Amino acid sequence: MFTSLRILLCGCLLSVSLFGAQNGNGAGSSNKGPAQSARPDNSSQNQNQNQNQNQNAQPDFSGPTDPSYKLISGDTIFVTIGFQSNPTEATATQTISKQGDVRLPWIDKEISLEGKTVREAERFLEGLYKERGLLNAPVVSVKVAAYFLREASVLGAVQRPGPVPFPPDVVSMDLVEVITKAGWFTPVARYNRVRVDHRDANGKETPSTYDLEDAVTGRRKPGKDRVEVPIYPGDRIFVPEQIF
Repeated sequence: MFTSLRILLCGCLLSVSLFGAQNGNGAGSSNKGPAQSARPDNSSQNQNQNQNQNQNAQPDFSGPTDPSYKLISGDTIFVTIGFQSNPTEATATQTISKQGDVRLPWIDKEISLEGKTVREAERFLEGLYKERGLLNAPVVSVKVAAYFLREASVLGAVQRPGPVPFPPDVVSMDLVEVITKAGWFTPVARYNRVRVDHRDANGKETPSTYDLEDAVTGRRKPGKDRVEVPIYPGDRIFVPEQIF
């Protein structure tokens, strides 16, 4: 009988232990679930907000643009189109193509802007949007976001051989000015035989040779005018060395 009571007591203790363990696991799951659901996952929401902010943010082209600057192929422009109450109804950032044109909102054809000044481009686009009935009183702003890199190369007997960039609002520079920007001639330069390879619109190069002795010595030979040679972007200049 003592043995039976002992077996019954062990069975009761085992049942109580199993019941407590099951309740403990259940309580752990119950507490864990609400804790997780109470912490909303905002990662996707934050990503959407960041994307919306990036889409709504406009580029900062607050730098001044000379209204008399002539647009050329390769320039990148930032255009805003609108009207008086909302001058930024639409915006576009476009690089002028090799053909000199761009694509702008609401117009299904290319628009030629190369050769126009910034102010002329603004007036031209305002007239275009009005003539086509797209806007009654259009207001167009054009800013140069990035100027096309224009340069001439100077090689040979100069102090700093290499590319010489053109200022953004300059169409051409004098040969002497370009050589000055390259650091001027070296002591062994043969400055009376400066060669210029000019590249035309079709890419063909035509070589010419110029005597710049008067520019170096400051003495002009009788009956000889100062040499003025326009250098354009893409031209190549070579200064040979003297042969002793």
